[in-house]
Amino acid sequence: DETYKTASGFQLLVNSNYAWLKGIYGGNPWLFESGTDLYAEGRTPEPAGLSQYTLLIPSSDNVADLYNSCYQQIQTVNKTVYYSTITEQTPNLNALVGEARYLRANAYFLLVQTYGGVPIVLDNITTPVLSFKRDTAEDVYKQIITDLEASLASVGTGAYATTGRVNKRAVNDLLAKVYLTRGYETF
Repeated sequence: DETYKTASGFQLLVNSNYAWLKGIYGGNPWLFESGTDLYAEGRTPEPAGLSQYTLLIPSSDNVADLYNSCYQQIQTVNKTVYYSTITEQTPNLNALVGEARYLRANAYFLLVQTYGGVPIVLDNITTPVLSFKRDTAEDVYKQIITDLEASLASVGTGAYATTGRVNKRAVNDLLAKVYLTRGYETF
């Protein structure tokens, strides 16, 4: 608690937001690849349940991985937003929060594309919660757009290649993709 109230500690918290991307895109990419015409099974057999749509259920190992990783990302961002109000104030604080909100929007976008409506959790949770109310896909898209618009207003313009951080170009790219994807929904 005391660490995140300092500028250097808060920076560590923001960095941890980026670290969760490895859990989403790193070790287990089957949900992004299996069952598509863009991927062919190689030496390592792909999970038959996903590639043949026979075990596409929430309790399947590879299906639950994305869900859990995205919510770990979301909770870390929620912690970042919470501590941004009580940490040492620095000139780049708003930009750091904007970066975090982009990452939360990205996680929700992956979730809504994969699972439809999911629980929207915006609070820093410090005690166990056993269940959440599932929100509609329409509400999830609204939250994604809210986060991206707030992010767009505060992130920097530096090139990703030099900063390694979310910038306005990345936010605009994801925002466009969200609008295009939402466009085919009935709502």
